[in-house]
Amino acid sequence: MFLTVCGYKELTIAVFKRRYLGESESEIWVMEEYGNADSWVRLLTIGMYDGGLPRALGFRGNGEILFELAGGEIVSGDPESFEVTELGLWGEAGYSFVGSFTETLDLLDRTSGFS
Repeated sequence: MFLTVCGYKELTIAVFKRRYLGESESEIWVMEEYGNADSWVRLLTIGMYDGGLPRALGFRGNGEILFELAGGEIVSGDPESFEVTELGLWGEAGYSFVGSFTETLDLLDRTSGFS
């Protein structure tokens, strides 16, 4: 089993659970109240799609989930309507990664050695 932990809605976390041996689905669990172990709920169960089991990569700002399909295509899925949007993005299957950032107008500290 593979577990991936990521941020969810800026205030709490989500876990992507995926088994590789003989499983045909994976799950996304979210903690609705950070720090409260009793607040875990299953957000979504993901089944086979386009010849394989999609791998959840992370959340977009609009709440959609980014998935990597079996051939390396990155798509966006709405967890409420189950609609999938092709983004025209491709990666090497199994190696895609999603990170997050925060925009800021703060400048780097000039004494830190960066120039």
